[in-house]
Amino acid sequence: MLDRTTHANVKRLVKRSCANYSNVRCLIYDTQCDYESRYGHAISCDYFEKSVLPNDEVLEARYKKAHGINYQDNLE
Repeated sequence: MLDRTTHANVKRLVKRSCANYSNVRCLIYDTQCDYESRYGHAISCDYFEKSVLPNDEVLEARYKKAHGINYQDNLE
């Protein structure tokens, strides 16, 4: 579960950098962005985690720790 500060920073990053975010909506699913919901503390989004979150290494580390993600991708 994300703490309030991390969740607020994630929401800011989504608004600023996610190509699928528009006016509190996820364009892929045609629904409200989960990160905008009041219950968005324990959610995840594959696109966000792979394409947006790496733009902020500190936030990425806090996010992954909160979600129990402790693997590292092997890109060769």
